[in-house]
Amino acid sequence: MDLSQIVQQTTEHLQKYVEGLKDYDSKAFFYKKDEMTWSLGQMYEHLAISTEFFIRQAEGCLREEKGDFEGTKTSIGEQMFALGGFPPIKIQPPEQYKAAVEVVAKNKDEYVPIFTALIERLHAVQKAIEQNPTTYKRKHALFGMLTATEWIWCVETHLRHHFRQQNELKDVLNKKM
Repeated sequence: MDLSQIVQQTTEHLQKYVEGLKDYDSKAFFYKKDEMTWSLGQMYEHLAISTEFFIRQAEGCLREEKGDFEGTKTSIGEQMFALGGFPPIKIQPPEQYKAAVEVVAKNKDEYVPIFTALIERLHAVQKAIEQNPTTYKRKHALFGMLTATEWIWCVETHLRHHFRQQNELKDVLNKKM
């Protein structure tokens, strides 16, 4: 996929998550079947935080800050890009990257403007990359050195990966209700 396709797919994913908010009342949004499983709200918070982080990394590449023109992807990064996304499994981040505190969801209505703002930033970054297609890279903890376009690809594949989790959480809610 080229950058415009990545941004189009990412925009569609973010809009789908916004539309999905209509499917839950507040009680369902915060429901946790157990302590090891996130609520839908926690998943939305994770998506908001990680999407903003990935976009910020792409912006850092454009400013040519805290990275390098050298460096490559790790073997995991090469595999992910070759696969075109995450494998269909649950992935645990390395211990050093796990949050020290539990992810705390906001009110579900707060995610509409958050995701809308992320879409706007995404399109601004796309325009900036198209105007200055730099090869400057910043380091991803698992994937290695990534360009601005590759960081935007991470947004798309990460959002797509979490649709599976969203469906699992919806199934839990449907069985509970």
